[in-house]
Amino acid sequence: MRPKVKICGITNLEDALAAARRGADYLGFIFAETSPRFVTPEAAKGMVAHVPADILKVGVFVDTSADQVVKTLHVCGLDIAQLCGDETAADVAVIGAGRVWKAWHLMTAADVAAAAEFPAAAILADTMLPGQRGGTGKVCDWDLAARLSGRRPIVLAGGITAENIAAAAAAVKPAVIDIGSGVEASPGRKDTRKLDALFGVVKDMKDL
Repeated sequence: MRPKVKICGITNLEDALAAARRGADYLGFIFAETSPRFVTPEAAKGMVAHVPADILKVGVFVDTSADQVVKTLHVCGLDIAQLCGDETAADVAVIGAGRVWKAWHLMTAADVAAAAEFPAAAILADTMLPGQRGGTGKVCDWDLAARLSGRRPIVLAGGITAENIAAAAAAVKPAVIDIGSGVEASPGRKDTRKLDALFGVVKDMKDL
């Protein structure tokens, strides 16, 4: 099957509905205060209430306590916790592995091996830059990501746009492709023309 699409870094209802109308399978809300795409749980809850139920909602966390993650998921009506910090298997056990995506920065074959063994529903392959846990707009190592996708469901992030999403899907065969900055006019504000271009490509993609 072709990969599903997550539009991340949603900060306002207009963008949430724009992504939903064009065919997003997941919407991502970032709760890391250092991100320019940060939203409060209260703001996310308000947006989630207006998004169709068949679109899954993802909360993005960085080193938030497991108990607080569980609380935020419940309060906001979120389906998945995307963990982008130094969270452990013990943290995942508290949240529930079936609703956790764990971000992993794939740099070496050893990273692939470690990610393959981590207890989570999926591994999110992204690019790490100094001082940034994601949202870099930089393409990750697709060769390493492809090795991992042969062993685990993966979410491919990092520098995906309308111009390279088909190539990324063919090279990596991810379960989900995660797009944030690639469809933005500015950090935290989506560009409807870029959304149109992206989903135009997605609709024409053949099953992998």
